[in-house]
Amino acid sequence: MTKRWLKIPLAVLGSAVAILLLAELAASFTLSGKAAMFIEDEQLYLVRMPDHQGYTWGNGRWIACHINALGLRGEDLPPARDPEEVRVLCLGDSFTFGSGVEEDESWPLKLQAQLGEPGSSGVRVLNGGANGWDTGWQRLYLEVRGLADVDPDVVVVGWNWNDLNSSPNAGPDAVKHFIYGRGGLLAIFPGWSWIRDTHLYRWVYTREVGTARVPRDAQMRRQLDHYRETMRKIAIQPELKRRKLRISRFGEDPPDERFWLSTDSAGWKFVRGEIGRMHEVCREAGVTLVFAMLPEPSWAELAEFPARDRLAAILDGLGVPWVDLQPDFVGRGWDSAPDRGLWQRYDPVHPNTKGHELIARRVAELLGAEDLISKRP
Repeated sequence: MTKRWLKIPLAVLGSAVAILLLAELAASFTLSGKAAMFIEDEQLYLVRMPDHQGYTWGNGRWIACHINALGLRGEDLPPARDPEEVRVLCLGDSFTFGSGVEEDESWPLKLQAQLGEPGSSGVRVLNGGANGWDTGWQRLYLEVRGLADVDPDVVVVGWNWNDLNSSPNAGPDAVKHFIYGRGGLLAIFPGWSWIRDTHLYRWVYTREVGTARVPRDAQMRRQLDHYRETMRKIAIQPELKRRKLRISRFGEDPPDERFWLSTDSAGWKFVRGEIGRMHEVCREAGVTLVFAMLPEPSWAELAEFPARDRLAAILDGLGVPWVDLQPDFVGRGWDSAPDRGLWQRYDPVHPNTKGHELIARRVAELLGAEDLISKRP
């Protein structure tokens, strides 16, 4: 009698295992089941799984994504470095990573294409962008890994204005979002990394966090409106108020450093400190720091973003070369004519291929003007 009762739970267990194995096999044939996942990192909170070929979702489709041994998007570095080669490390968030575009369409790889292949140009460009990395995260990466791993001669930071909305808990919050699916059903497997590496887990994950869906135009407008309201509160409205004080004290002349420091918001104090530290670690390593002010999708009224002068004053004070991409993108949103739009069709806050190419062109012009890409002596 006992053996007969044991057969029932064993049969149920066997059926459940068989169903899971079949589901895992089925998920392995889907692109969402091959999503390029994140893993936790003791120093950087989370990184893309190194030495991994997978897919990322963006602009309404799945896109092949190769993560090299350093955890960066793109090919591996050669085993031996050419002593005359100039290495350019591009840091940033999803703009720089190339969310929604192919690997060779991201602005770091467009920059490489415009400069020429490393063998002929003597310049090697690496994509050090990662989803969600703000200024503090980029500085942390440089300090604990980037400078040592890549040994760059130049670091180009693709700086995004939404960094003014950074949180001190950005790292831990990103772990919850990118690894545990916002604390949902999948969070019951916190220490089971082998489960998180299965195709079935990835398939479920992409649905739980809401990826793999092509948004409608109305959804994109709501997304952009929400984003625009956030940026209005943290970056536009405060700066416009300070502008009145600035004009009353300095007229059309540039304000002094005391004015900028005394009118910094909490976000700007954070950004100022992190940029200063980033500049310091680069200077100590003999590396040149360069900034690309990335275009802001929420601002289309004027060619320049209202806070541009504040960031420019910080960079000029440190002697950091910079370029402003905003004027090139004004009036060329996702809903523009196809031959004019510089933003993605199904993602109004990320540049399309043409946008990335334009960013790369402006960065190349800056590097050339500053004579930063000549071969090393």
